[in-house]
Amino acid sequence: MSQTQDQNAGLEASRRGPRGARQQLAYLFVAVALREAARGGVMRRQAMASLTAQDRAAMRTAVEGQFLVPRTEGGREQAADQLRIALMWRDTSSVAARLVEDLVADYRVEEGLIIDVEAGTVDVDPAFDAPAQQKRRALTVQHNHHLEAVFTALTLLRRSSESLPTGVESALVVPASRAKRVALTARLRELGVGESDSKTAVFVLAYLSGETADLDYLVEAPTLIDPGEEIKPVVADALADLIRQVDTPALDPDRWTALTGLLSPDDRELADTTRTATLTGTRLQPIPPWTDLNVDRRALSRRVREYRDQLRTAVSFGATVAASPHIDDRDWEMVQGHVAAMLSSRSWIEKDLAHSGLLGIEDTRLRHVMDLFDAGDIRADRLLFVSELALRETDLSLLNGRAERIATTGAAAITNALDSLTAPENRTAATARPATLDQESLTWQLSAIANGHPSSAQISAELTGEISKLLTESRASETTATVITSETKAWLQQADGQGQQIVASSTAWSMRITEVCAARDTASIRFAGRELGSPPAQASASVDHHAGSLIVAALPTATHRTAPTSIDADIDGRTSTDPGVEAEAQL
Repeated sequence: MSQTQDQNAGLEASRRGPRGARQQLAYLFVAVALREAARGGVMRRQAMASLTAQDRAAMRTAVEGQFLVPRTEGGREQAADQLRIALMWRDTSSVAARLVEDLVADYRVEEGLIIDVEAGTVDVDPAFDAPAQQKRRALTVQHNHHLEAVFTALTLLRRSSESLPTGVESALVVPASRAKRVALTARLRELGVGESDSKTAVFVLAYLSGETADLDYLVEAPTLIDPGEEIKPVVADALADLIRQVDTPALDPDRWTALTGLLSPDDRELADTTRTATLTGTRLQPIPPWTDLNVDRRALSRRVREYRDQLRTAVSFGATVAASPHIDDRDWEMVQGHVAAMLSSRSWIEKDLAHSGLLGIEDTRLRHVMDLFDAGDIRADRLLFVSELALRETDLSLLNGRAERIATTGAAAITNALDSLTAPENRTAATARPATLDQESLTWQLSAIANGHPSSAQISAELTGEISKLLTESRASETTATVITSETKAWLQQADGQGQQIVASSTAWSMRITEVCAARDTASIRFAGRELGSPPAQASASVDHHAGSLIVAALPTATHRTAPTSIDADIDGRTSTDPGVEAEAQL
């Protein structure tokens, strides 16, 4: 029997498939570790045979040193990778052998997996209730996050005043809804906490606990980070692209002005000087080291979402591997490549966390998200960061998601109504439906309207005209025509309302960020330190929204939150965030 057949036969012994995301992931990681260890062990022994005894001992000592260092970072992929390496060395290293025993025991107790290292198989303990265990872990993790949120908010309030008013400590509880946040803010004000301090403390409670489903970012989020600092990595990348002579905002004067409009006057002058020197060929000074000193929150957000998507795919792989008695080498290579990519993604996120320059609360929240991933709760938190542009992007993604849901649902409803024209009782004239009225085209048109496209009114009028023409040519009955017209009108109105809301909110966000930059340039606002060390009272700005933004062109279309409705079930609820809905800043 070939090695592949032997390993597949071992997998076939698993009669009970893993249940729940956490156990399915663990099953996949262990199955891959066992397979790779079998192959890697053979290659290791062949390589070791050509070494001297001294070299073999040195290599074994180096590997054992890795095992003896406590693992302080990384997810459950790293634990499985340790199992893989330990399995390869257990025949010549007592340290590796003990680690294998410990990991096998841990997987049995923590994951309900029965690992037979001799046979190279993994099975599921029938007495282990994986879904219940996953739920308990997630609740424990969430409880710990709530405790940390309260502690952080309390620390901020203590830091902002010499003495904490009586009753504040007992009043600080995680608010799970907008109404509770309003009530808590009012209670803190009654106890003598300042307005800005109250706003910041309540926001920190919601943010660190993950209770942000109905958070109005534009109204409830304080200003904690200088937009100029936030945009610096993007500006530096644009300058680097200019040197490489690739497409970049630095090539277009208007795009460059919009991009650098967020910088402080001194930073803008430095960026302009560097750009001019590069364009003229003089290159008198290097690119500012902004990518080294400032985190690119958009890139880190994208990396976390990619890792989340990798986890979701791995969950399905785990179920497939457990259910498939025979998996060919090509499929195994795909699975192993996916797990290797996950290891790399998690490693990069850990490195970013170690050297990111995030605010303390942002670092904490991102670690919370990783905790939830490891507990089997595979949802990227919609609000990862609290910078101005990140808040705006998050708001945008939620409302754009709602717009897409309106478009998809509305197009299906209108298509269903139009289908009634082909029913025998309604068919009085053979009229082909134009391509502009197929479901895909209807989705596109409703999406444009719901996202506030400048030509929304024209698109709506043309769609209404097309349907009216079709009804006339089809000689539809009055009842059928009324149903189709009413359905179309209702969805057009809903899409138009959403589009108007997006446009209005876009202006409001642009005004807020413009005002913050202006306040920064006049030194009338102080931002939080990286550990969120500045008193909350100094970390907030009073922003009035009015027309005339200087940087509207630098920002993507923004959105504003509304109370969730049935159309928002998968977007504004706490269940998931569709990666296709999450918009990127177009800077």
